[in-house]
Formats: sequence, structure tokens, C-alpha cells
Amino acid sequence: MPLIYKLAKCTRKGNSATNKFFAHAMMTETVSTEKLAQEMQNTCTVKLGDIKAVLAELAETMKIKLQNSMRVHLDGLGSFKLGVRSIGVADEKTFNANANIKSVHINFQPSTTMHHVGSVKDAMTGSLKSKSVHIKTMADGVSYTNTATLVAPAAAAAVVNP
Repeated sequence: MPLIYKLAKCTRKGNSATNKFFAHAMMTETVSTEKLAQEMQNTCTVKLGDIKAVLAELAETMKIKLQNSMRVHLDGLGSFKLGVRSIGVADEKTFNANANIKSVHINFQPSTTMHHVGSVKDAMTGSLKSKSVHIKTMADGVSYTNTATLVAPAAAAAVVNP
């Protein structure tokens, strides 16, 4: 299934993006831990209860590591770390974490892989340098569908069963 998007017009005033249309990803559903575990059980030899136990422990262990200012990297998925939103102060001596930090959030960076695509000759030294590109593995190969091209389920049924 493709990534579904809709176009939305930017209405922010005084911005170079004002009145331009931008794509916004649309989600069709939220997949629960239960559903993920059931699908995982169908594609491997591990039982549902074991998968759910591991996922629950992963969440708890990640929470502890994140709250201790550690980055958590899951191979093939990506890295998680905490970020903060705060109010700036003119003098760092007046900064008070309880007053100035407004929220804490989780930042996610998908895993990427480096693929060697050849060599490039350095114009200054004449030496060959390896040329690589980053490929985001989780989003690699995604296709797109605009919501404007989708047929509503009721309308689709009417077309199939006139």
C-alpha cells in the first residue's frame, strides 16, 4: 500500500511558503502492539506472549535509558533520544530548569545505510575519494497516492455493485 498524502495550502502570513501547497502524510490507522505481535508471530517461530513480553520490556528499558540522557539505537529501525523545548534567557546564570524547560519530547532518526557508488578524483590533490550516498532504509522504495485520487469506500462499493 502506498503512502497516502493530501495537499494543504500554507496560510502563514509573511512567509515565503504562504499560498503554496505542500504534501502532508495521512495515516489510515494506528497499528497496536497487539496487532504487531500477532503479525510477527505469523512470520517467525516466536510465540505471541513472548513477543509481547519482549516489546513491553523494550519500552520500559528504553524509557530508563532515555531518562538517563542516553540515545537508544535499534538496528534496522533508528535512534531515539530526548529533546527539550525551553524559554531562552539573556544570562545563563538565571536559567531555571523547572521554570524555563516547557516540555520534553522524543526525537527519532531512522536508520540509514551507506552505499558505495564509486570514486571521485579530488581536483586539488588528484587522489581518489570514495563516494557514498545515504539511503533511509525504512522509507526506501515508498510509493505515493494523493487523497484526491482515492475513491471513498461507499463510492467504490457503488461502482462495483451498481
